[in-house]
Amino acid sequence: MKSSDEKVPIDILVKRHAGTTYVFAVSMRHVPAKASFELKGIPEKAVAGIIGGDRKIEVSGGRFEDQFQGYEVKLFKVR
Repeated sequence: MKSSDEKVPIDILVKRHAGTTYVFAVSMRHVPAKASFELKGIPEKAVAGIIGGDRKIEVSGGRFEDQFQGYEVKLFKVR
């Protein structure tokens, strides 16, 4: 994971269960930043759905990006 702003770390925890990858991410500062994720062992084409929401992000080559507001927490389900 890489943040678009080095002063805004985004902490993550990645877990796999039954063929699904879960990414728990939180912005650690009060300003917005974009997070770029790179996951290993993901199919070439996958989808990252936001748990608790209806938005889906295309994952290509194990990579996807999303915008975080200050102190925002997101839970992604990737498969």
